[in-house]
Amino acid sequence: MQNRCVTESHVEPIQQTMPGLYAQILGPRWHELAEPVRRLHTQGAVVEAAGTFRVTRGSNIAARLLAWLARLPAECDAVDLKLTVTPTGSREEWKRAFGPQLLVSMQWTQADGLLTEHMGPNELRFQLDVADGTLFYLTKAVALRLGPCRLWLPSFLAPQVTASEKPQGNGVQVSVEVRLPLLGRLITYEGTLTRVEARAD
Repeated sequence: MQNRCVTESHVEPIQQTMPGLYAQILGPRWHELAEPVRRLHTQGAVVEAAGTFRVTRGSNIAARLLAWLARLPAECDAVDLKLTVTPTGSREEWKRAFGPQLLVSMQWTQADGLLTEHMGPNELRFQLDVADGTLFYLTKAVALRLGPCRLWLPSFLAPQVTASEKPQGNGVQVSVEVRLPLLGRLITYEGTLTRVEARAD
């Protein structure tokens, strides 16, 4: 990908009856996902989920310093995680609260069919894959952003994110690991999320 400074384009929904973001990207493979995983990506509704997670930062001093500078969640054997996914037009805001620490990103898709996630100065693009009911996120490209400008990183400099959502009972076992070239692991967090159903009035 070439570095460029342009106004981003993304796929706008044509009508309210279009499928949700992840269903749009996966197409027919959406129905191969296990039901608990699909329920984390419900169309057109705010999704709330909660669970207990283990957070581990890298042992490398430089990686730990970067994690601190980026205000990533603190290392903890058991921290309460609350997830809120809010649809905003063709996009979704993902707000993860690791105790008092917030990790917020915006997700959408573009014409290339990849999932785009903007978090802080980083923009990542993922290919979504499904196997045995589990959703996998495969990193395809990473850019640094300053406003509309993107500086695409070569693969040997780009962080790599490995993530999955696996059904576990009525919940979803989530695993996310971020690794940096030369420095190794930046952060890992894993645990089980259970969707919190809205209470009837």
